[in-house]
Amino acid sequence: MSRLVSGDSDEALPTTVLVSLVTGRRDHYYAAKELADRDCKRMFLMQRSSTLILGPELGWTAEAAFYDALLGSIDRGSEFYHVVSLEGIARHLLRRQSVFPRIEVALEQLVCDEQGSVHVRAPDRTWPLKVVTEGDDVDMKPDRQARVFVVELTDGTAEGVLVLDLGGSQSCFQLRGPDMKTYLQCCIEFYAGCTALRWSALGTVLADGPVTITATGDRSCNGRRGSSRCVRKASQRIQMTQSIQTEGDLAWH
Repeated sequence: MSRLVSGDSDEALPTTVLVSLVTGRRDHYYAAKELADRDCKRMFLMQRSSTLILGPELGWTAEAAFYDALLGSIDRGSEFYHVVSLEGIARHLLRRQSVFPRIEVALEQLVCDEQGSVHVRAPDRTWPLKVVTEGDDVDMKPDRQARVFVVELTDGTAEGVLVLDLGGSQSCFQLRGPDMKTYLQCCIEFYAGCTALRWSALGTVLADGPVTITATGDRSCNGRRGSSRCVRKASQRIQMTQSIQTEGDLAWH
C-alpha cells in the first residue's frame, strides 16, 4: 500500500493508497462526510450504534454534518447498506451524557415493511437495515465488528474510512483504491447475510432505555413512517431523561 502525497493521482497508482491518517475523536466524521458528499453509487456503513437511527448526538457538529450528507446521498439515489448493533444502541442510550435532539427527524426517515423490518426511505425505494447476529458462525463477535464507511463512486473509484482504537485514542484511516473496492464487496456480502432489523426489536431496545417508540412491525404501518405523535413522544422522553452535555464520548457511534 502506498501513501498518497500532494499532486499524486490515484489513477496512476496500481495499488491501494492511504489518503490520510488522523487521530482524534471526530475527524472520521469529517472524512466520512466528504465521501458522502461525492457522487456515490454504493455506500456501506457499520457503527457501534447508529447515527441513522438516533440522529447526531448533541454537540457533535461533525456527526451532524455526516448525517445530513448521508441522507443527501441516499436522496440522490446511492445504494445504501447499513448494519447496526442493537447492543451498541442500547449502551449508547444509557450514557448519561448522550443526548439526541434530532431523534424525531431520524425516526421520521424510517419505515417498516409488511414483515415489520426497518427500512430507510429513498426517492423511489427503501433500503433495509440489518443487525449483527452471531448465527452459526462460532467465530462471530457481534461486539467487535468494524467501524467503517466505504463508498464506490460513479466513476468506479472506491474509498473508505476505518476507525481503530489504540488505548483511549482513535485513529482514522482513509484508504482509496482497488483493495477498497474488494473490501466494499465483502461488506455488502456480509450485509446480505445479516438479519433484518425488526421494529419490534428496535422498540424493545428503545423501551429499555430512556425512550419509547410505539411504531412496531404492525402491518398497518407498512411502507409508512411511524405516527408523528409516537416520534415526538420518543424525542421528548430521550431529551427529558438524559443529562444534557455538549460532549459525547462514544465516538463513531
